[in-house]
Amino acid sequence: MELRRQDKALLLIGLVIIALVILNSLVFYFRADLTENKAYTISGVSRDLVSKLEQPVRLTYYVSGKLHNQMPQIQGISDILYEYARMSQGKVEVRILDTDGKEDQLRPENYGVQSQEFQVVEKNQVANTLVYTGIVISYLDATKVLPVVTNPASIEYDLTSAIRGLANKKGAVLGVLSGGTAHDNTSKITNLTAIFQK
Repeated sequence: MELRRQDKALLLIGLVIIALVILNSLVFYFRADLTENKAYTISGVSRDLVSKLEQPVRLTYYVSGKLHNQMPQIQGISDILYEYARMSQGKVEVRILDTDGKEDQLRPENYGVQSQEFQVVEKNQVANTLVYTGIVISYLDATKVLPVVTNPASIEYDLTSAIRGLANKKGAVLGVLSGGTAHDNTSKITNLTAIFQK
């Protein structure tokens, strides 16, 4: 009978520990990126940018559900988008829209997302179908489109550049450095200025 009490006590202690772990996970969120090159962790530059945004940014990812089985890396793109939202302190909103069967309603092409013909295997048959995997970035009244996104390894650079461009609303800066006298270069610089102002 003494053994039974010990077993009950151990069982009770085990259940209490499990309950505490579950409660802890509800209060404290912990995530570890165990990939070799930290593929799902955004850089400090990107974290700083999204945490200092003055207005919210919306990232709308148009993706065909058929691609999830054919291209597993598509889930990595969603994970990175959610990482931006997590690091933004509420300044980045992520929407993921499955375009399968809803192309007429969603009209991704209207936003600049390009369709691609892709071979999919369904019910032991190979078929060509149009698929989407593109991101529309909206900030205030401006938008930028990443028309085709298939590689999670390059998406951070593209997203951060687009968000920075929309948030700063500054044009590109061109610097020209040349030798010679100032008189020789004045007409060349004037010509370059006229070309880039068009």
